[in-house]
Amino acid sequence: MIFLLIIILTVLFLLFIILYLIIKCILYFKRRGNTKNAYLVAAIFISIIVFIVYIIYDSIYPSVDFYKDEFTQDLHIDFPKDGKVLYKDSSFPDHHGHYISACSLQFTSNSYNELKNYFDSNFAYKNITCKSDELCNILSHFNEKQIIQSHKKIEGSHTIYMFFLNDNKTILYYGLYGIAE
Repeated sequence: MIFLLIIILTVLFLLFIILYLIIKCILYFKRRGNTKNAYLVAAIFISIIVFIVYIIYDSIYPSVDFYKDEFTQDLHIDFPKDGKVLYKDSSFPDHHGHYISACSLQFTSNSYNELKNYFDSNFAYKNITCKSDELCNILSHFNEKQIIQSHKKIEGSHTIYMFFLNDNKTILYYGLYGIAE
């Protein structure tokens, strides 16, 4: 948490410096009688600020594509075209790059059954508990009794959990990246 606070304070400081530079540039060009360049410089600096804010926002609150990419990279199969992300949550990476992501995915019955058959009993997992705030946030939208099949897959420093629900269309996907259990 302290790491995140340091990052936020650093970014705010950088934004303050950029804002200060914008004001100084505008005043400099206005004193010289060239307001067109003043507004051009202001537009460039504002574009830089917007870009920085977007990058920070996207790293704290990843887009839906982030979860689809995680699914594809971890399972080595393409994310089904009929799939969509219902709920999502993830932690901010720590200074080692370790993070947790969790999401609920909804598919058509055909895609759901294909994914269910993709996992064999080697990945079977019985113990379903809230291991993190991210997983608890996703599980809060569902009843634990809805889970009919669960799997655990360990690949290198990644641990992936898949929970199949009894509605024949929803899968809960939970990944620990670089975090030992």
